[in-house]
Amino acid sequence: MQQGALQTLFLNCVVPIPAMHRDESWLSRRWCSNADTQHAANSGYKLTHYRPSLLLLATLTACAQAPPAPPPTGPRVAYVVRRGFHTDIGLPTADLAPPLRSLAAEFPGAQTLLVGFGDRTFVQSRGHRWLGDWLLALLPGQGAMLVTGLSVPPDQAFAARDVVTLALTDPQWQGLQHFVRASFAPPEGAPARLAEGPYTGSRFFASALTYDLLDTCNSWTAEALRAGGQNVPVDFSLFSGQVIRAARAVQARQ
Repeated sequence: MQQGALQTLFLNCVVPIPAMHRDESWLSRRWCSNADTQHAANSGYKLTHYRPSLLLLATLTACAQAPPAPPPTGPRVAYVVRRGFHTDIGLPTADLAPPLRSLAAEFPGAQTLLVGFGDRTFVQSRGHRWLGDWLLALLPGQGAMLVTGLSVPPDQAFAARDVVTLALTDPQWQGLQHFVRASFAPPEGAPARLAEGPYTGSRFFASALTYDLLDTCNSWTAEALRAGGQNVPVDFSLFSGQVIRAARAVQARQ
């Protein structure tokens, strides 16, 4: 499927959310895949550019992926979704327990919530300095959570190579939910909003976690899977391709 068709498919699957005050200057490469970046650019967002070497690495990683296995069946289902350099955990809203159910209320009509972790500096920054961006990424800082509401399961909104569907038992599902909710701030009550997200149907929230060189969006996804009872490596899970391959290995064993 061509990139333009995939972009259209995704945009048709996000749910509209009540608008917050929008300041579009904070959008960053740390949250956007290639398709997301193009959409944001068309919407008038100010974007930074990816390094060509990283683009080449991502392209080679995507091309090396094996054909996806058929989704497993089980009492509960969770998803791992790759968005370029970034990965999310997908949670069906119908199965969410009360601590996360209030988050689903922020996205009326959503069938799935995609949840990911990142650096709060890029959410709140009012300018982009090429060298400064990279130096800040090496330093510990406050994290942020990016949540996207989808009106369909992720495998209907993204390319098959970028989605892994995992079957979970009830205890595994509860462990995954607990980890995801504990990543938000404050620890109780409704998560604190930070800003609108980089594309339609997404929003940033405060995180209780610290972002640094080894605690990234992809290591967070790996930790979430481990909290959900899945045997995946967490240390040095720096790239989205690593996380997707580990999730596919789990899927193959189910």
